[in-house]
Amino acid sequence: ATGGIDRSRFYLPGRQLLAECKPNVDRVTFTNLQFAEAQVWGVSVPLCLDLLLPSAEPRSFPCVIFCHGGSWQRGNHKHFLHSQWRDFLLSLGWAVASTQYRFLQEAKLPACEADLRCAVRMLRQHAHDFRLKPDMLVAMGHSAGGHLVSLLPAADVALDGDMRHLAPEVSCRPDALICFAPALKGPRKQIGAFDVVNHSWPPSLVLHGTKDHLLDAETSQEFVEKLQSLEVP
Repeated sequence: ATGGIDRSRFYLPGRQLLAECKPNVDRVTFTNLQFAEAQVWGVSVPLCLDLLLPSAEPRSFPCVIFCHGGSWQRGNHKHFLHSQWRDFLLSLGWAVASTQYRFLQEAKLPACEADLRCAVRMLRQHAHDFRLKPDMLVAMGHSAGGHLVSLLPAADVALDGDMRHLAPEVSCRPDALICFAPALKGPRKQIGAFDVVNHSWPPSLVLHGTKDHLLDAETSQEFVEKLQSLEVP
């Protein structure tokens, strides 16, 4: 790390601009796709995602966009692409994307939220190029990542800071949410899902083990009850 930046997180080998990369029928894995440039300690760094398609068939696929956990301060988006969840989703015919975001020690809130919103907007904008269904993008997150995806339906481009100029006309609203043991109240008492959920919320699935010693499962239960009171499927 130099000047507060872990450069290995951002300057990835073989990085490609998402907007310039085109797939072919024989290629179903896209690594280090750059979806944005962001500021970290005054330095412009690339933000990347990885995308896997379940088949080389020339058709469009629904896509799960994963956001990793790590207390908003650590973690690696590439770990998900070596998980059993990846294999399970691909076996169901879903594409899988896993995205970077800036950590709290790298950029102030709501930078990490803006990064995720930008990743969704850019994937939707280039859905045709990557054989994705733009109306079947599901956001999935774990722990801190669960908090970030839970805020996507209430996105406000005005809060996106250095990301607000990137495809602001494209919606970052997911078509459904999946949250695993989510940190729903957010870091440092910032805005959480409880503050923004409403009747127009997309279908949501919340999973949380009752023996979780880091995050209280009762908070997830309360959120589910709020969703039910709003008649959110």
